[in-house]
Amino acid sequence: MITFDDAVIGRILKKVGETKQGERLTKNVDPGELAKKLEGAQNEWETYSAAHHASPKHVREKRAKAFRRIAKSSKHLLEEIMISRRWLSVFPSPADLDAFLVSLNRVIDVAEGAAQTYEYKAANGFRSSSKEWFVGGKLAQIYKECFGRPAGAGSGEISGRGGKDTIHGPFTRFVIAVMEEMGEDVTANIVKRALREPRRKPKQEKHPQQR
Repeated sequence: MITFDDAVIGRILKKVGETKQGERLTKNVDPGELAKKLEGAQNEWETYSAAHHASPKHVREKRAKAFRRIAKSSKHLLEEIMISRRWLSVFPSPADLDAFLVSLNRVIDVAEGAAQTYEYKAANGFRSSSKEWFVGGKLAQIYKECFGRPAGAGSGEISGRGGKDTIHGPFTRFVIAVMEEMGEDVTANIVKRALREPRRKPKQEKHPQQR
């Protein structure tokens, strides 16, 4: 796992901003918020990838329940801290309390995400690759929240070098940059598949039973 520090976030934003359109999108991005969301997503990626290769249904259900218990207990602790002043004396300073609350909220997010991952696999199995799930289910949401624009595969933008070279759209560049930092390969085709709406199965006509 990597840390999404200033240097990593800088490289990701630089990749997104390779075109005029991408440059405009990066201007209002909060690097700290983006880093926080990507670190949380990376934790879920690790959990999902592990679940993708493993375990019978009853084991996945057991793990989901364990993560649910962690999330529930952490939420209960968070509520207690927020309503009871006696907790203030436990921490050396208000800054220490704030730092603990940030970490506790992160534990809740990761535990709930892990529970959802195992619950989904136990109920439905995996209908897409782990990379498609990560791109469509996690990075698309982060992109929308941080860049202020819905994710789209797009057909790419034409570069200024004679109009012959096509550069991938900003979301695709974002995905490729993030996955490269995580040590994972991803292609534009994976991005397209990840954003594709699932096809609904046609309803079968019911024929009356012959008596």
